[in-house]
Amino acid sequence: MSATLRVLDRPETAPARVEVRATPGALELLERLRLEAGGVALLVAPEVTDEVLCLGRRDFVLGPNDVKIATVRGCPIYVDRRAPSLVSLTTMVLDVETDALGPRFVFRAGGKE
Repeated sequence: MSATLRVLDRPETAPARVEVRATPGALELLERLRLEAGGVALLVAPEVTDEVLCLGRRDFVLGPNDVKIATVRGCPIYVDRRAPSLVSLTTMVLDVETDALGPRFVFRAGGKE
């Protein structure tokens, strides 16, 4: 384990756990991806992209600002701690939207399903 990972586990550096509710469509897509790719992780990094990144866990390397906020059906969810609007949320909804490229994960603040 790298020093960076040990730092992320320290309680004083990680935000409180977030309640993440998942829609049926999101759970279905998560399960499909887990069957195809094995373990997956979700990364919300607005400093990098507007998308919720879904990565294979064996290909996923945590950065110094990534903190785990929740787990949905065995899938860890990480947020870039530099995004105060995300870190301060207590409830999020994991959903799926479909565009021309296919389905993709999206997060909404709790109560806006």
